[in-house]
Amino acid sequence: MWAAIVKENQFEGEAAFALLRATLESHQRARLCREAIESEGATYQDRFDQPKPHPLLASERDARSAFMAGMRALNLDLIGEAK
Repeated sequence: MWAAIVKENQFEGEAAFALLRATLESHQRARLCREAIESEGATYQDRFDQPKPHPLLASERDARSAFMAGMRALNLDLIGEAK
């Protein structure tokens, strides 16, 4: 994904590349959370045998939000084209 975005867009300065790196790390984190949730289920039983949401649901949500914010900050739309 990094190579495609860098190839299709022009970035100025190290700060833009650092932001792109953090944005793509957030995307990867969201994907890893999603994979774990799909494998383990969206809920678990707590110590009182009550269903609770998987703790990674919040992490996935936060990582997706960070990805979207990074894409907006870089002035990229969700398909990787410059606005």
